[in-house]
Amino acid sequence: MYKISVIIPTFNRLDILKQTLQSYNNQSLNSSYFEMIIINDGSSDGTYQFLQSCSDLFKYNITTIHQENSGPNAARERGVKIAKGDILLITGDDMVPSANFLQEHLLSHSKYHLDNYAVLGFIDWHKDIKVDNFMRYITKEGGEQFGFDFIKDGEFVNYPLFYTSNISLKRNFIKDLDYIFDKDFTYPAYDDIELGFRLSLKGMKIFYNKKAVVYHHHSINIKSFCNREYNAGKMAWVFINKQPAEILGKKTFLKTVNEYDSYSNKDFQNRLTLAAKELNRVDFNLFKGIVSQGKEISSELQNMATSVFQNMIFTHFAQGIYDALDSINCYKKRLKIAILPENFKETASFCIRLLYPSALLKILSNIGVLYSNQINNSNVKDIDVVLLQRSSIFHKSVQELIKIVKDNGKKVFLDIDDILWESDSDEYSNFKQLNNFTHLLDGIIVPTDELKKETEKTFDLPVKKFENYVDISFFYPNIVRRSKKSFKILIGGTHSHIEDFNFLIPVIKEIQNKYRKVYFYFWGYLPDALKEHRGIFSIPFENKYIDYSMKLIKSDFDLALVPLIDNKFNRVKSSIKWLEYSMCKIPTIFSDTIPYQNIENLKTGIKVVNIQKDWVDAISLLIEDDQLRDEISENAYRNVLSNHTLQKNFYKILEFFQ
Repeated sequence: MYKISVIIPTFNRLDILKQTLQSYNNQSLNSSYFEMIIINDGSSDGTYQFLQSCSDLFKYNITTIHQENSGPNAARERGVKIAKGDILLITGDDMVPSANFLQEHLLSHSKYHLDNYAVLGFIDWHKDIKVDNFMRYITKEGGEQFGFDFIKDGEFVNYPLFYTSNISLKRNFIKDLDYIFDKDFTYPAYDDIELGFRLSLKGMKIFYNKKAVVYHHHSINIKSFCNREYNAGKMAWVFINKQPAEILGKKTFLKTVNEYDSYSNKDFQNRLTLAAKELNRVDFNLFKGIVSQGKEISSELQNMATSVFQNMIFTHFAQGIYDALDSINCYKKRLKIAILPENFKETASFCIRLLYPSALLKILSNIGVLYSNQINNSNVKDIDVVLLQRSSIFHKSVQELIKIVKDNGKKVFLDIDDILWESDSDEYSNFKQLNNFTHLLDGIIVPTDELKKETEKTFDLPVKKFENYVDISFFYPNIVRRSKKSFKILIGGTHSHIEDFNFLIPVIKEIQNKYRKVYFYFWGYLPDALKEHRGIFSIPFENKYIDYSMKLIKSDFDLALVPLIDNKFNRVKSSIKWLEYSMCKIPTIFSDTIPYQNIENLKTGIKVVNIQKDWVDAISLLIEDDQLRDEISENAYRNVLSNHTLQKNFYKILEFFQ
């Protein structure tokens, strides 16, 4: 068994590849301790022929894989799958190793021998490469290429420094991953950060060993780096969609869209690039010691170069993001949207369906959002789309606004989140007459497929689905350590769930007879039959959704229950409780009904039919099995974070307005 497997993808760099492979002949580590795996990614420069006949040139074992050009991630994945070493060292065909390169990686892994430790080595320019001002900037104070100037030898570093040019990790640590390198990253940028982020969530720690050096044998100029940053911008959008809660990506995206107008201006980009090229030609040393107006000219020029390089790089990066966003065709269309809630109370419906999505739209400088109290005679004719919430359509003032908008050829949509026209509540009695107002609308928006079907049966209008999503600005992982002294079970909902909760009453009594110190907390409505029962607690209903979310993320519930009787009103509901509880890492048991069909049983939740014994068995299982609870909560959190966050999906509402 080899101690280290060196994995190198290569594409049309035969001359440099030869030099790189030759340098591994001079390693201080005995050649019997490592293997070399080269993946030829469809090269057309003679690489195939060379690798077929090169085995006699090297002292170490070398394995070659040839594939059609599929990109470096697909190549690395193939290399990892056949690697035999305990340690996987991922590097590049243009990364020429120092003599003690492998020895240093091995020494660090010997010191940090647990599976979750990885080792980052240092990357310097090769001696044959002439380093100019720009190249020096991107590897030093700028850090756009490599950020080694911001870390110290011997310290542990964060996942954004998971550089696949010089990183090693234990094979055991990644052997159970469904995939390692994500093939959706078609250009080598952000792919390593995305992998590093996933591994950090798995517990990876990265140790930096500055003595494990490779020398980058690849000259870079301003034009080539601008092209690289443009493609990196495209990959940043892939990354943001993969990991919407990751702070680096979120900040980058917000900065980009907030400064859309300036960074997307081609003239501005070109001027910056010309200025960068001129500053790159300047020899700052010639101006050292020369002072003008109390300032050293050399320092002033360097500061100017830093500012120009930084802005030039970001403009091209931003352009890549913009062009990636073209696929959803909304960010460059200067829409102005009016949001008209049925009231301004921060209810769950208002926050989830309108307030939070519109808040994210407002960060885009080319998407205007107006609320009803901001609309006046001077801007009403500029409105492109009106989005109404529920009963707001019945307000006379709103109908007058709609008429102006419709007369200007613009669109009006109504958002509904329930079968309100069949409700017995006096609050929604107007909805029985909604057909009299549909001439004011261009369509209806609903959160679920079942509600879409019911709405289409009733109204002769286009009906479109915009799902409920969870906003990671308000929901994030629960970091409270759960007490082992008692077991706390949450049941949440208003009085509209009387029938659902009454079904659970005998289940709760049986669980309490079976287990001591199991307590039930009803958040909202508490059935009368349980008010005097031992081990039952009531939490007042929160009218403000943000207050509810803040309290939920700070809670320490071990389990949640979501019972739903299978009836028409429940079938149209969304899986919002699964989204909220999953983001707070509370494992949950659900009635096996339509709203929760997306849950993978025993993986992202537990689904049970509404039979008393089945509920008792499911609750008992999760009370007794700590590991299963942890697995369900972690899987559900990952699923929601990857697929069901508002940050990832909020733009979809704009597709209705194109």
